[in-house]
Amino acid sequence: MSTNPDVQAHRVQGWSMWPTLAEGSTVVVLSAARCSAVGQQWPPEVGAIVVARHPFRRGLAIVKRVAGVDAAGRFELRGDASIESEDSGSLGSFELEALVGRVVGRMHAAVTVT
Repeated sequence: MSTNPDVQAHRVQGWSMWPTLAEGSTVVVLSAARCSAVGQQWPPEVGAIVVARHPFRRGLAIVKRVAGVDAAGRFELRGDASIESEDSGSLGSFELEALVGRVVGRMHAAVTVT
């Protein structure tokens, strides 16, 4: 993870976001404050990919897609590969405060060509 709290890198663990994100992919995440500063929508809309704090495993962050927002403002988060995903189907909905930030890109390893 980055030392800048507004821009972070998170490594995807597992295949729950396949085919959008493969296991081992590194994603760039903007905090809520940074999203607002650069014109990215916050709170995130349906379809956005976010990083959230796991509700039962301290220190674990999960990468999921916003599938819905209920009347109370709680977020339904789902993996793109639902059979592989631990998400709102088993964890319940997420408060806005549980969302770490919005995924805005992927980092790719540099390759040296000789």
